[in-house]
Amino acid sequence: MFEKYLKDIGLSDKEAAVYLALLSFDKALVSDISEKAKIKRPTTYVILETLAKKGLVSESNIGKKTFYIAEPPEKLGLFVERQIHMLEENKKSLDIIV
Repeated sequence: MFEKYLKDIGLSDKEAAVYLALLSFDKALVSDISEKAKIKRPTTYVILETLAKKGLVSESNIGKKTFYIAEPPEKLGLFVERQIHMLEENKKSLDIIV
C-alpha cells in the first residue's frame, strides 16, 4: 500500500523500491540497498542520486564508505508540495504562452 502511495506521488517503481528498502535501515551501503530492493548496484546509485535531488535521501561519509539515509516518510509531504508548486509554475508559463 505504501509502495502504491509512493508511485501515486510521482516516484518510479525503482525509486519506490529503493526508498522502501532504505527505510528498513538506519543507514546503509549501496550494496545493502541494492540487495534488499533487488535492483542492480549501478542502477541503485542512479536512483539514490535522483532520490537525493528530490530531497528523500541523504548521504553520510564515514571513513571511506558512503552510507545512505532515507528521509522520514513525514518529509513526503514536502516533496508533494514541491511537485504542486512546480506544476503551478508550469501552468503559469503555459498560460503566458497560450
